[in-house]
Amino acid sequence: MFWPGSYTRLLLERFGLMNFVDKTFFADEVGTFKPLPEMFMRPLQAFGVKPEEALHVGDTYAEDFEGAVKVGMWGVWINPGAEGVRKIHERGFEVPEVDYVLEVLEGLD
Repeated sequence: MFWPGSYTRLLLERFGLMNFVDKTFFADEVGTFKPLPEMFMRPLQAFGVKPEEALHVGDTYAEDFEGAVKVGMWGVWINPGAEGVRKIHERGFEVPEVDYVLEVLEGLD
């Protein structure tokens, strides 16, 4: 499902999450879309971060997970059918829900 960045921004504001976000990158505003490399590289360049230093979390395998690992980022695929944290790629994991992302991060130290 796709909706404009303006809608996502409204949701983030409604739930008080925009206070924790420095910058947003939405496909309709960037002018490209996942899994194209530019959609992942634009935020990395904006913050001066190397791909191997970044983690992308998403709920679609092809667009989020594969797109992230193809540019060299770490990827976490939120798959409701998963059972706990499972490594599914050299640079990626599958988790059943977002609550498990902290466990992934702790394991990367």
